[in-house]
Amino acid sequence: MYLAEVLAALILTGLNLATGLILSSAGTVAFPAFQTLVASAVVALCGYVASRSGSILLLLAETSFMVSTALLSYPWLTAVLGLYVVGVIAGLVKVGRGLELYLGTPKYYYSIPISVGASLLGSAVLELLGVQLGGPVVAVVREFLSGRGAPTLEVALAATVVLLAQAYLASLCPQVLIVAAASSLSPFTLPLIPALHTFGWALASGGRRYLTLGRVVEVVRGPPISKLKVPFWRGINRNVVVVGASGTGKSTLAKEIASRLVDLGIATVVFDVHGEYCGELRSYRCLNAAELSLNIFKASEEGVRQRVDFLVDVVTDFYALGSLQRIALSKALLETYKERGEGADLSHLLDLVLRASEGEVNLGVSQAVVKSLVPYVESLVDAFRSGRVRVEDLLDSGAVLDLSRLSDGVSQIVVEVVLEELFTLSQRLGKELVVVVDEVHRFLRRGKALQKIFREGRKYGISAVVVTQDPQSIPKDLILNSAVVVAFALPEATTARYVAKLVIPENPRLSERIAYKLMSLPQFKALAVVFERGSYVIELSTKISRTLRS
Repeated sequence: MYLAEVLAALILTGLNLATGLILSSAGTVAFPAFQTLVASAVVALCGYVASRSGSILLLLAETSFMVSTALLSYPWLTAVLGLYVVGVIAGLVKVGRGLELYLGTPKYYYSIPISVGASLLGSAVLELLGVQLGGPVVAVVREFLSGRGAPTLEVALAATVVLLAQAYLASLCPQVLIVAAASSLSPFTLPLIPALHTFGWALASGGRRYLTLGRVVEVVRGPPISKLKVPFWRGINRNVVVVGASGTGKSTLAKEIASRLVDLGIATVVFDVHGEYCGELRSYRCLNAAELSLNIFKASEEGVRQRVDFLVDVVTDFYALGSLQRIALSKALLETYKERGEGADLSHLLDLVLRASEGEVNLGVSQAVVKSLVPYVESLVDAFRSGRVRVEDLLDSGAVLDLSRLSDGVSQIVVEVVLEELFTLSQRLGKELVVVVDEVHRFLRRGKALQKIFREGRKYGISAVVVTQDPQSIPKDLILNSAVVVAFALPEATTARYVAKLVIPENPRLSERIAYKLMSLPQFKALAVVFERGSYVIELSTKISRTLRS
């Protein structure tokens, strides 16, 4: 992720320098038409690379360069600038929802004079060396060094555009050496400022990454801090449990966490029950769960019995099957595994059930009972037709899996199978993964995949963020295997005391105090218990924050 952004910035810098060289030779080339054609192609390519990078900051930097260039005394370039817009549109079509729209809040104002000073110094050095590059900052320096007085209006406007963009980009970056290096050939190197900042921030962390959960408004116990940042590097427990009544801020926090995880460069998959995450997590790809290509029979040899029991439980509940139908379905599933192995699919199950209903296969129950299963199995075949989206595709950066179009029973099966496959893939590829599961109580009653992630995921860099309004539905060992429990308002005294005793079992008086606090928390405030560290009341913003670089 970081390397791709740096590579895009380097390509843009090279293209910008090429544009500057072309413009500086205006009037000296024998074939102006050819010169215009080359410049047009370079400008269009700049637009495509800038938008295709998926970084709004790179796009802002490159656009400011192009606008400043158009303002200079090369009137023919204004028409060519339209090609830049075409290139940008072409790149946006490719990147789709992957464009990160959050710009960031200026806070490192000391970087601005360093950036401007470095660009002025670099421009002066170029001028003294006789290097001809068409750029507004160079032009301003040239005017002053030559003693000709104030620059022309178009040059002044172009330099203003560049310096404003440069000041904003620099104010986002605390690393002064990176700011100075990336500003030395401004405006040609403007895209390097945000790209190198992101890359430098990643290197500086040295793998020691922290996830910001919110602003601390009260310290219940533990060291005094202003922001709650929890360790989030590989090899430690990173599981997070979020509980609270409806409308208290659980989903807001889940969205903030998901957004920040992508900033950390961790592959994140969000299981979206209500279809509410797609519109807000704009840096994520939104995938329809109904289009997944899944084989619900796929399971390890030792996990076959567990998978059969899970499928039988879910299908029995969903279709309200009788006890004999349940037995028949279990035997049909086991027989399908026996006949086809891991290569089995629902069409094979349907074929076996049809044969058993005709007496060709003995499942130990009457043919009438087996025959009654046919419409239910046919319904499952329709629900799990092979789609165009593979589970492997979910591991590319951030993805939201929209479950809102699936029935409850089908969504339970999808979540369990996808979690199992993601765990296996991440383990095999050695890739970090975080799964965010909203309304987790729907999937814990019978599913085992999430419990496996909580128990075993740590050593493989796999962790989970689970959200629920029913904390008593979460097994106690899941909470005890989490690093952080974030509890929003729980108005019911029984539920509040249950959570308080679970997270603070050793101190009854503090536990009662926390239970009382949980019953009275306002919206967007939560009690965060970081095991082995402390307990804090944190406050969230009602808008999703897109940055972790604070």
